[in-house]
Amino acid sequence: LLVRKVLADGGRSLGALWADLHAGLQRDGLPANAWLGMTRQLDDVAHRLGEGAKDQPELPYWVAGDFLRATALTMLTWAWLRIDAAAASAPEPARWQRASTAMRHWVAPEFEMRLAIMQARLPV
Repeated sequence: LLVRKVLADGGRSLGALWADLHAGLQRDGLPANAWLGMTRQLDDVAHRLGEGAKDQPELPYWVAGDFLRATALTMLTWAWLRIDAAAASAPEPARWQRASTAMRHWVAPEFEMRLAIMQARLPV
């Protein structure tokens, strides 16, 4: 994802995806600030990795797996924003609330770890 797609087009396609998803959240009145922050952090890291790759061509390969995982976590966060909104009117909202809480508590924090790994590799 990072080398062949994101860096190849300067992040434009990923940025367009984020914009489309954000527009949907805004249209439906869903809280998107935290999610939008995640997308901005990923975009920033991708840009900095692209710049760093000019002097260190192997740099993106070192963190490609971390970038993929952070992107997946960002997509999961977006999906749970949508699920939470739909679950509010579901017949058994508590069922979904438990799953949403578990995702936020156990899975979502990995994003910060992956981001820190990538940032640690970036040139100063």
